[in-house]
Amino acid sequence: GIFNREVWNRRQMINRYRPVVDDAEAGCDATGLDMAEMENVPNWVGLVKKALDKNRRLPYARYFYLATVREDGKPANRTVVFRGFLSDSKTSLKFITDTRSEKMDQVKHNEWVEACWYFPETREQFRILGVVRAVLASETDERLQKHRIDQWKSISDNARSTFTCPHPGMPRDVDNNEKDRPANGGETLDAEHPVDNFALMIIDPDRVDYLCLRGDPQFRAIHERNQDGSWDKSEVNA
Repeated sequence: GIFNREVWNRRQMINRYRPVVDDAEAGCDATGLDMAEMENVPNWVGLVKKALDKNRRLPYARYFYLATVREDGKPANRTVVFRGFLSDSKTSLKFITDTRSEKMDQVKHNEWVEACWYFPETREQFRILGVVRAVLASETDERLQKHRIDQWKSISDNARSTFTCPHPGMPRDVDNNEKDRPANGGETLDAEHPVDNFALMIIDPDRVDYLCLRGDPQFRAIHERNQDGSWDKSEVNA
């Protein structure tokens, strides 16, 4: 399959109870988040949330680049939309995709991915390394399937309609595109029930490389997760 269920479940259980690593980034204000919200959440999550808030007037600030590895070992990259943190994990990032996309074959071959996320307003960059989990229509974990369904309900009608488009990456055939649509592509989409080719993707981070370009000198820190789920931070040269 795409993932090792036992390893994934163990990582998610650790995520729920990981202790806080308290730090303040010089020249890049890491304070000001509600302390109740920050309870049991590593500092880099707070930095991401604060960057999202300070860049909220820029719609594209919710987009990040996602790098995967093709089966031939060559890199692949694309832009995806951040859909929030997994509510019962607090550190796992969500995005959505069509199961017919090339990235699905790539993560089946290699589950390791890296997100690169830049916030122009605050001049901050996050490189987030981790393993990705695909939650599919066939998912038997009721908790994860509920997350998938809830995500489908939360997206716009326009976003839902993209899952009825012809097969991504296939040659464009203006006259015969209908043949490549999903079985329910011609139907009115049900906002309560996801189409079969809708996948919720979850990135479970192991390492976060944070860079703040403001100030002189610039500030960079590496946040790494330990086996017990806690996070360590080390400051490095930018």
